[in-house]
Amino acid sequence: MLSDLPIADSFQRFDLPLWIAILVNLSVTAFIFSLILTQLTRRYAQRLNFVDHPDGRRKTQANPIALGGGLAIFLASAMALGLTAMLNHGRSSFSGNWLWLAGLLGASAWLCLIGLIDDKIHIRGRHKLLAQLVAAIAVMATGARIDYLSVFGSSIELGLLAYPLTAFWLIGAINSLNLIDGMDGLAGSVGVIFGVAFGLVAIYFHNIAAACVAFAMAGALVGFLRFNLPPASIYMGDAGSMVIGLALGTIALMCQFKGSATMAMMVPLAIWAVPILDSLAALLRRKLTGRSMYATDRGHLHHVLQHRGYSSRQTLLFIVILCSITAAGALSSVFLQREWIAPVTVVSLISLLIFSRSFGHIEAKLIGTHLAQIVGRIPADSKVIEHSIHLQGNREWKTIWSALTESGERFELAFIKLNLHLPQVHEGFYASWKRRGDLESEHCWQAELPISLNGQVVGRLQVAGLPDSRSASVHISQFLDFVEPFEAGLAALVSAQTDPNSAGAATASESTVISAGAQGLADTVAVKRQPQLQPQGVALSTADR
Repeated sequence: MLSDLPIADSFQRFDLPLWIAILVNLSVTAFIFSLILTQLTRRYAQRLNFVDHPDGRRKTQANPIALGGGLAIFLASAMALGLTAMLNHGRSSFSGNWLWLAGLLGASAWLCLIGLIDDKIHIRGRHKLLAQLVAAIAVMATGARIDYLSVFGSSIELGLLAYPLTAFWLIGAINSLNLIDGMDGLAGSVGVIFGVAFGLVAIYFHNIAAACVAFAMAGALVGFLRFNLPPASIYMGDAGSMVIGLALGTIALMCQFKGSATMAMMVPLAIWAVPILDSLAALLRRKLTGRSMYATDRGHLHHVLQHRGYSSRQTLLFIVILCSITAAGALSSVFLQREWIAPVTVVSLISLLIFSRSFGHIEAKLIGTHLAQIVGRIPADSKVIEHSIHLQGNREWKTIWSALTESGERFELAFIKLNLHLPQVHEGFYASWKRRGDLESEHCWQAELPISLNGQVVGRLQVAGLPDSRSASVHISQFLDFVEPFEAGLAALVSAQTDPNSAGAATASESTVISAGAQGLADTVAVKRQPQLQPQGVALSTADR
């Protein structure tokens, strides 16, 4: 998996006790620098108003929190490494490794700058991805890359494919740490576990330069966590999570695995298993529900655990234990030379999470539903293809969804898709309804409505209707008349379950009755029209044939 970069000749006479002492000293030095720099950064960030303000939607902290912790982590790690490089043993360990270390330093500085800018003015996702690609190219230019893969025990030389695959690994490493940085202390704690794990692997294979970077990063993160554990007084921001991801992803490339190629692939993946699972789950949710890949939600592992009633510290401890288990499995594979331990550990852990419905079961259900549609496992006598799924929460969204699907026949609709996302109440719902048969979209009228609640967009409703002798504008006008009480029903469902005392506030003259036919029950919900709830815009596409 790894390129053949030089290792210093002095490693032939590797003095383990001496290097353990040096690495411990390096970690302590990074820790002390981080304590000082994080405290200074916090102070000046507050003075300069470089803070993360609560918004009541995604950012739910009580008060503004200082940003810039990533800069302190980067500087503390770099300073500790610089001091170590001045020592005789430090110079010998870095001999033959200066090129990739310089590349990593430059790429990390670049990402730190981009992260600070993003924390301040919010860079668009595609632009941030481009910046990450630049950093990955800088690292690859120094010779760090994935040169071969193992498939069924055989090594495959990648040739030119080594470059896109390495870029994919590095960008994935950067974003997996970035995606889990959603609660106090989480990214830092995971970074410590990964740093120690990769550092131990590097020591085992006598790659002290990589071990120095790993332990410097771990020490700096421990110092930062003094101010970042719940309740945090400073955030690392994207500047920190991206730098940590890049550094650890590069270390994974640099660790010289002299055993089998299978182990070279499995060890980094096993150590990184929990963030990879969380990232893949997020991408699947967004892709399979038609959302933007750059969209945010509250379906990440830490959000799910917190919604289940775990406190911030309990959630942090749970995820730390998960990452420690996968890291221990990877290290066992290395030290015991048993290739099967790492993959068995990872598969067992992921299976436990899914089958216990702790995490991943929603995404598994989405995959199953889409596969069923692809292979045609829909009853032949069914006139429509329909599915719905709670992405988060437990509100009875099927109540208003039933009203929408019942309107399908009335308005001669061909397609309905509802996508709701309410992170402020930890709710998410996705459903689609489609008539069976080949419907030519260019012959159908189409409408897409952003649905807002109290001034915030909380979802989108997409519909397409079958053509007839009437104009598309008539169909759309009639459907919009129906959508108004539907939106009011959504608002009532949210407010009624948020504030039980508000239930029953609707008057009979202004209500719409929505059938809630779950398992044949004939419950109804009376919903009041609320004038403040209006669609913010309607995107229309029609074709009169």
